[in-house]
Amino acid sequence: MDKREFLKKGLVGAFALVAIPSFAKKSIANNERKLLAADSLTFDPKLLSDFVDENTMIEHHNYFRQLVKQLNNSLSGYANNVRPRHILRNPGGFSSELKMLSGNFINHRIFFKSLTPHANETIAVDLSDKITKDFGSVENLKQQFINESMALPSDGWAWIVYNNNKLRVISTEDNHNPFMADLSYDQQGFPLLGLDLWKHSRGISDKELYVSKFWQYVDWNFVNHRYQRALQSGF
Repeated sequence: MDKREFLKKGLVGAFALVAIPSFAKKSIANNERKLLAADSLTFDPKLLSDFVDENTMIEHHNYFRQLVKQLNNSLSGYANNVRPRHILRNPGGFSSELKMLSGNFINHRIFFKSLTPHANETIAVDLSDKITKDFGSVENLKQQFINESMALPSDGWAWIVYNNNKLRVISTEDNHNPFMADLSYDQQGFPLLGLDLWKHSRGISDKELYVSKFWQYVDWNFVNHRYQRALQSGF
């Protein structure tokens, strides 16, 4: 079942009754919950058309917006401090559907925010030094990321994560996110960068070309920012 089918069949979100852990309960009558938002695209999709065609990018972002609505509906009645990352790091008591929606939300938020039509190869010195230490060079990092992406036999995501003072390239199946505490340890970490490898994310583009072209549009300012957050994250 693909991601669109997953949402359409209503297995998650709007109409699903999920058990609310006692520590997270909040009066439904209290309507103060802060809604999550699907940020607007910060670029003109036409400018990334040799990576992903314009229609595919717009449809993909529309899917993200639908996902956010489902997630907000599923979170209705929870306290404000129950956010997607909290759910993934404390999975006990939350439904599998809510965990999947939370992971999928973070995945897509990182993906869309990491893209820019303006080539940006400026990597902050401390991140550049860390990449050199852990991978040998930026080019080695990119190639390892491409290899990991191509080796994933099913739909999923490729990631650069920070964990235990080390940068690593990993992949996750389906919509799993590296924040998920119930993944194996070698699939966990603070995600700095993620690439959606589901077929609908690239449209008619060849997978290898899609993965390779991705690097032309990575916003390293965004990656630098997430690296600084990772250093303070406790991972």
